[in-house]
Amino acid sequence: MRNPLKTPASNSLGLLLVRLPVGIIFINAAVMKFRMGVGTFVSSSIGLAPPYLPEQAARAYLYTLPVVEMIVGLLILFGWFTRVAALIASLILISIIMAVSGFHESLVPNQNAILLSITLMLLLAGPGGFALDNYRFKRGGKSKLPE
Repeated sequence: MRNPLKTPASNSLGLLLVRLPVGIIFINAAVMKFRMGVGTFVSSSIGLAPPYLPEQAARAYLYTLPVVEMIVGLLILFGWFTRVAALIASLILISIIMAVSGFHESLVPNQNAILLSITLMLLLAGPGGFALDNYRFKRGGKSKLPE
């Protein structure tokens, strides 16, 4: 008996179901920062910057963060340049974990650590068949959509 869940289509559906909430989370994070005002966000978050980071660098990072979160969220959501977006998302999450919570020993997993593991999975596995990446570089006139 053949396992119906062991097909390219089911793998692609699983990756889509992972990509959608991650993209929405990043978009929502950007929208919240835009709604409060980027300047207000920077002022309230500058104290979380690591002491070894120059203040100007921290301010530049915080001012660009909402725009980058929005772009990364949209790219992951639609599956376009997914691996690049997942790499950038992973770096963002590492910086947030280091600045906000650190790497403390705890039995309760940090939600950013869980998101980091998902973005690393997308980096390694790719977007799956239900993604715009499959239309970006059609080779031989055929897309890589699952059957």
